[in-house]
Amino acid sequence: MTITEAVLIRIEELLRERNMTKRQLIEKSAIPAGTMASLYKKLAKSINLVTLYALARGFDMKISEFVNHEAFLNVEVKP
Repeated sequence: MTITEAVLIRIEELLRERNMTKRQLIEKSAIPAGTMASLYKKLAKSINLVTLYALARGFDMKISEFVNHEAFLNVEVKP
């Protein structure tokens, strides 16, 4: 699994849990809509720390809480 796929799994889970829409997350996290679209279209092969921080902030959590999920246990890291 790629890091992008793990992030998407986590986003979808948190959106459901918090009854949020993608639009609400975009507004709360201040992530550009184009960045979110790239994630969902799986055009991004990786994700930078700033985007990860913004996503976590959009869910009112720390990055460590965001990535503390089983999806991140199977991420393949390619140099």
